Amino acid sequence: MQNILCLFFASALFFAASVVNPLKAQTTQNPSDSLKSIPGDVLVILEKSCFGCHAEPGKTMAISRVNFTKWNVYSAEKQASKAKTMCNEVTKGKMPPNKFRENNPDAIPTPENLKILCSWVEAMQAGK
Repeated sequence: MQNILCLFFASALFFAASVVNPLKAQTTQNPSDSLKSIPGDVLVILEKSCFGCHAEPGKTMAISRVNFTKWNVYSAEKQASKAKTMCNEVTKGKMPPNKFRENNPDAIPTPENLKILCSWVEAMQAGK
C-alpha cells in the first residue's frame, strides 16, 4: 500500500512539473523582444495602448489580427499592411476599443501619439 502511495505522489509530482513549466515559459515571454524593428517612440505607444490585448497572452481575437509578440515573424509586406490598418483604426477612434478607453483613459493615444504612429506607418509604406 505504501509503495502505491509513493508511486501515486511521484506520478502526480512529475505531472505537475511537466504542466507548470511550459505554462510559465509562455507567460514570461516579453513582446518587446520581438519588436527590435519598431522605433522606440512607437514602441512606447504600442506598449501603453496595444500590448494588453495584442501581445501574448492577450485577447484571442485581438492576437489573431495582430500579435506583437510575433511581429518579427511577419514579412515586411505583412508588417506594413498591419501597421497601415493599425494607423487607420486608431485614427478613426476604433482602437483601442471603447471599453478599454473607459477603463484606461491614460492609455488613449494622444494626437501627438497618432502623428508618431502614422509617420512610422508612412515610412514603412515608402520602404515597400
